[in-house]
Amino acid sequence: MARSIQARIETRAELNRDIEDARRTLAQLEMDTWGIVFHEIEGERFVVVPDEALADPPWRVDDRPALKLSNE
Repeated sequence: MARSIQARIETRAELNRDIEDARRTLAQLEMDTWGIVFHEIEGERFVVVPDEALADPPWRVDDRPALKLSNE
């Protein structure tokens, strides 16, 4: 039983390291893409940009400025 507990502790520590690695990767991706996100709502496609990117945004997605892409 002690081995089972120790194995679970080790597995949890490894998973925590994996989660931290994934968080660092995500942060780097966000920096590399300048915070630009592609988003689709009910078949409509948008490019969501950082708050200061557009003075008068034609669209907003998740309360962030966005540009609507053509469906063609």
